[in-house]
Amino acid sequence: MLNFCLGLLFLVLGVLNLQVFSLPEPKAFVKDVFKIHTLVHSRLARRNLNATSYEAYQISDGTAGTAKEAAGKLLLEPYNLTLSSDLEVLPLEALKGISKDDIKAMFKIGHDGNIQEVEGFLPAIRAAKKKKDLFNKLNRGMIANKVLKLLAQVVGCAAQIAQGDETIKLKEHLKTEQKKLAHNLKTDEENKGKPMSSFLSVTSDSKKKKKPKE
Repeated sequence: MLNFCLGLLFLVLGVLNLQVFSLPEPKAFVKDVFKIHTLVHSRLARRNLNATSYEAYQISDGTAGTAKEAAGKLLLEPYNLTLSSDLEVLPLEALKGISKDDIKAMFKIGHDGNIQEVEGFLPAIRAAKKKKDLFNKLNRGMIANKVLKLLAQVVGCAAQIAQGDETIKLKEHLKTEQKKLAHNLKTDEENKGKPMSSFLSVTSDSKKKKKPKE
């Protein structure tokens, strides 16, 4: 009986030793946890990016000077990303964890931003030429829209490069978009504290003012 108990004890100890030696290295374990954490954020972010319309996530209403922060809440924070002073998107590991679907969604935001600028902001600004206050508010709102669409392009390009697509064309495109983003961030900062407006708000207000026929 004693020999049986001792044998069982050695067997248990042997199994425990095997489990200890098979545990992942600390660095590998941290990487696995980071991947899971990033995946969860990626799914949540994709839900936010794909399930909402431009009207829901646009950042052109309110006060100028905070476009970087407003755009970052949609495009940076869900992925634990930051934007350096030279507009480099960091960290690399977080960029590698962004899903292909999320990257597509970011480029779609950039594309939609262009459409809203051409078909929405520019016509509204032309129509408001004789209304100085509204004209200026719409121009500031368009700058915020530019920040949003350009940051989406910058993050999308940076993610593709981090995931192995290091073509010269893509790198040049990233630099071009970063340069445009820097210019519009500066303009937004120069207008800090001043009111801005989306063309959507102007359209909505004009509809409210029209009285229905009796």
